Amino acid sequence: MLAYSVSCLKSSSPKVVITFIDNTKIFYQLSHLLKNRLKTVLVQNGWRDQFLRQYCPTGYEYVDYMCLYNDLIATYYSKYIGGQCYTIGSLPNNLIVGSGISLPDSPVIFISQFRDFPKGYIDLYDTRIPFSDFYLPERMLLPLLSQWCLRNSKKLIIVGVYSIDRIFSSSDTEYSFFDELLDCDWDFYEKKDEGSSYKILGAAGTVVTVDSNLGYEAFVRGKKTAFLTCRGQKMEVDDRG
Repeated sequence: MLAYSVSCLKSSSPKVVITFIDNTKIFYQLSHLLKNRLKTVLVQNGWRDQFLRQYCPTGYEYVDYMCLYNDLIATYYSKYIGGQCYTIGSLPNNLIVGSGISLPDSPVIFISQFRDFPKGYIDLYDTRIPFSDFYLPERMLLPLLSQWCLRNSKKLIIVGVYSIDRIFSSSDTEYSFFDELLDCDWDFYEKKDEGSSYKILGAAGTVVTVDSNLGYEAFVRGKKTAFLTCRGQKMEVDDRG
């Protein structure tokens, strides 16, 4: 894949190459392999924990300009990748302001991190993690959140990950996962487009999440946000708190 990327770039001769997939190690080597031919720019598109230490740097990792969420992340990237870091926050969170969506008065919003693992597990940092372990925080939290909403007459809204036209999974699968755990008045908002989740945040009263990137973006927006950053305990990896 690296050789293919280099070959395509040599043929097309761009001046600048930009990626929003900031956690792909192939991109980190392009500036070295195509020295003086182009400039590389990455824009962070999600929260990062300790993924770079798993990449076993070759010493050739370099990106000319890295546009990152905050100074802490910039310090982390700089340990492994050469180049200039700029703190810009989250680009989509900065661009999409307001809601334009009508929701019940001050609803409680839970941000889904559901993924449909057909094999029943996920491989993370060379560790095979069963589906049941990965989603243990949701199974602990959601029944409690459901009861709290009932006692306080609050509407619960699940902000989904999947859209109805997704090929390998669907919002139906995601809906069923939450339906088994909730016993309150709740609605499911499937993902309509790349900006729909941000628009819902604009109308939220309280936001609840385990450790989703969108949850951190809600917090930055000044939304009252509750985190349950315990996913890593069962998996024996760092929590993203």
